[in-house]
Order: sequence, then C-alpha cells, then structure tokens
Amino acid sequence: MVKNNGRFLSTSIVLLTFAHLFNDFYAGFLIPLLSYFQTSLHLTITQVSVLPTVLAVFGSILQPVFGFLGDRFNKKHFFVVSGVLCSAIFLGSICFAPNFIILVLMLMIGASGVAAFHPNGAATVAGLSQNRSTFQMSVFLMVGCIGLAGAPFVITLIVSLYGFGNLWFLSLPGIILALILIKMPGIPGSQNNTTRLSGLKTLFVKTSWPLWIMFLIMFTRSIVITSFMSFMSILFTEKGISMQKGGIAISVFLISGSIGGLMGGYLADRINRKIVIAGSSILAYPLLLWFLHSNGIL
Repeated sequence: MVKNNGRFLSTSIVLLTFAHLFNDFYAGFLIPLLSYFQTSLHLTITQVSVLPTVLAVFGSILQPVFGFLGDRFNKKHFFVVSGVLCSAIFLGSICFAPNFIILVLMLMIGASGVAAFHPNGAATVAGLSQNRSTFQMSVFLMVGCIGLAGAPFVITLIVSLYGFGNLWFLSLPGIILALILIKMPGIPGSQNNTTRLSGLKTLFVKTSWPLWIMFLIMFTRSIVITSFMSFMSILFTEKGISMQKGGIAISVFLISGSIGGLMGGYLADRINRKIVIAGSSILAYPLLLWFLHSNGIL
C-alpha cells in the first residue's frame, strides 16, 4: 500500500519522473551512433535500417501490451522497475555489441524495457498524484521529451571526449534509479479485471473509428519521423559533418518537435484541430525535403 503522506507521494513522483528522463534518454542511444555501427560492424544499408525499426517496434508498439499486462495483473510497479533496468543495461551498453545479431538482441530487450515503463510509469504517476495531477503528469511527460532530445548531444559528446567504449558509464544512473524504485511501493489496483477487459473491448466497436484514424495518422507520422531521423547521422557523415555536430543537429530536431507539440496544443484550443493537424503535416513535407538538399546552416 502507498502511504498517505504528501512528502512520500511527492518523492515517489520525482523518482518516477527522473526514471522517465533516463528511460527515454536510453531510447535515444541508437540514432546518433548509426553511422558508427555501420562502419565498425560493416553493416549494409539494409541492416542499418533494421536497427531503428527494431527499436520502434519493441519500444512503441509493445506499449499497449505492457499497459494491458500491468492492469490485468496489477504489476505496474514490476514493469516500472524492470523497464528502467532493462533499458539502462541493454541500451546503455550497446557499445559492447560485437556483431549485428547481438546488437539487434540488445535493442529488442532494451526497447522492451522502454515500452514496459511508459504506460505503467504514467499510470503510477496518475495514481500517486493528488491535487495537481495534470501539472505533475505534464512535467512527467515533458521530462521524458528532454531525455530523448538530449541523448544525441550527450552521447556524441561523451564519445568525442572519452571514446565509444566508455558509453556504458551512462547506464549507471538508470540502474541506480531502478534499485531505488524497488523500495517504492506500487499503487493498489482501482479496477477489477472485468472492468479492464470491458474497457479494452470499446476499442473495437463501430463508434471507435475516429480513434483508429488518429492512430493511423500518428503511426504514419512516427514512421516518417523515425525514418528521417534514423538516417540523419549517416547523412551527416557523408557530408563530412562530425559526430558531435550531428548529435547537436538531431537534438535540435527532437527539441523542435517537442516545441511544435506545445504550439500545436495551444493552437488546437483556439482554431479547428483538423486545420492544425493537416496544416502541420503539409508544411513539414517541403521543409524536410529542403533539409535533404541543403548545405550548411540553411
């Protein structure tokens, strides 16, 4: 049981928020290092393209599965701790992967940890929050974006200063946080299994088609962004841009996406949401195309 103590609850939320920071930080390990893996492991373009796909499939698409399991068996605490631990150990030490197969296996396990943490971490924060649940959840989500966006810059900086083989040091904060989170009690389930299953069934009724359209839009958007971002590091290498500068560029790209999300939410409250979604998607195409054919700052 969770103690009904404000300080205890606040400490738990802070720990979960930092866990989210590092969990998403480890999710950003791969992208800035793709060009390095291509060279060091002698990977083909096809093999390189498989790596971010594995990360996306196991890190994103499995989230509903872990969310369902956390609800079904009331194991949110277990998935939070094991999720951070897996992402820290397996994604934080991909520098030790000796070949393509081992690298893929490490990505599969590490990304599964990312997927296990997200729905259960968010649900735990929501369950622990009291008077300022919306604010606390927004901070929890924002910090995750910071971790993901900052990863390319930090990783390439560490590589340039201390070498690729020392990246594993970055896994230590996540491991320490996971060990601390073991001592944090989980929250009691608020629904019985029947209610949870009936809630799941509502996704497949006829009236849920707008939700599936939005899912398709988000899925397509994620494919485009992930594919584009994945090959940015290779593109920068081909253009003679250093790994560190490439990492900065990828971080700027991700930070801009987070800022765009905030702006989109602000605009959606004031104008038609369909216009915001369609307009941002249409505007992104020529800008991304311009980037591919540009040199220098512009």
